[in-house]
Amino acid sequence: MSIKKKASKGTVSVESFRGRLRLRFRIDGIQKTLAVNLDDSKENRIRASLVARQIELDLLGGTFDHTLEKYRPSPQKPPLIQNITVATLFEQFIDSKVEDVAASTLSKYKSTLGHIKGHAIGNKLVPTIGVDAAREFAAFLKPKLSERVYKERLGLLAACVLELDEATG
Repeated sequence: MSIKKKASKGTVSVESFRGRLRLRFRIDGIQKTLAVNLDDSKENRIRASLVARQIELDLLGGTFDHTLEKYRPSPQKPPLIQNITVATLFEQFIDSKVEDVAASTLSKYKSTLGHIKGHAIGNKLVPTIGVDAAREFAAFLKPKLSERVYKERLGLLAACVLELDEATG
C-alpha cells in the first residue's frame, strides 16, 4: 500500500478522476480542483500539465485568477462551422457521401438540399440554428412531402447533424 505525499506549496497536480483529467491544488489553505474537460491520455496529460504550470506561475507571481476562468478551456465551436451556412454545410455533407452511397440516396440528398435552399434556414449560419428554426423548417417541409418521404428527409438531415456532432466532439 503506497502512501501519497502531500504536494508542496504552490504545486498543481494532474490527476485522473473517472477517466477524465482534473487539476488539484491548494490556495490559502483551501483545496481546489479544476476539471480540464479532457480524457485521460498521454497527450491530454501534457495539455493539462501546461495549464497546471500556468497556475503555478500565476500563484508565484501573485496574478492567480481566483475565479479560475483564466484556466478553463474555452468552449469554442470549430472554425469549420463558425461562418458556414446550413446550405453550404449540407452541400459539404453530400460531397463527403458521394463515394459511399447509392445514386438514389444521393438524389434524395440533393432533393433535401433544394428544400433547404428554398427556405430561409439555408442562408442562416450553422451556429445560429436552434430548435425553433429546425421546427419551422420541418413545418415548411411537411405539406410538401408525403409522410414517408417527410420522415426520410428528416432522417437525412439528422444524419448530417450526427456526423457534425461526431466531427466537433
